[in-house]
Amino acid sequence: MKQNYRVNTQDIMHETIDGEVVIVNLDTGAYYAFDGSGEYIWERLSTDGSNAQQLVSELQARFAATEQEIASGVEKFLAQLLDEALIVPADTAAPSSTNSPTQIAGEFVAPQLNKYTDMEALLLADPIHEVEPDGWPSVKS
Repeated sequence: MKQNYRVNTQDIMHETIDGEVVIVNLDTGAYYAFDGSGEYIWERLSTDGSNAQQLVSELQARFAATEQEIASGVEKFLAQLLDEALIVPADTAAPSSTNSPTQIAGEFVAPQLNKYTDMEALLLADPIHEVEPDGWPSVKS
């Protein structure tokens, strides 16, 4: 629970559009979105990094749920992010969030990672990287 994690900025791209996080794994061509509290967790991981213990404490301050419910959801979600290489262990300690909620935001919804593979071929088609050192249009043989 004390292992710190950060977003794998070398192998993925991510963007938040209208409150929804979209992530593309540049190595596999898979793309991802989140349900539940996944967006909050991703925001913490992508700004300063974090660890499960910090995330559980922060979510417990925001949502009506037991610590066990939240911890179970966070640990499962972090394991999924690691399995998909979307996050990596971080060497430095993550700072605590300074955003303290003034009221509970409602019921806790466990974070859920949604993976999509329908565009893998398109996302992996990258003619710019398929060239000789002298550049485009000399295609690698």
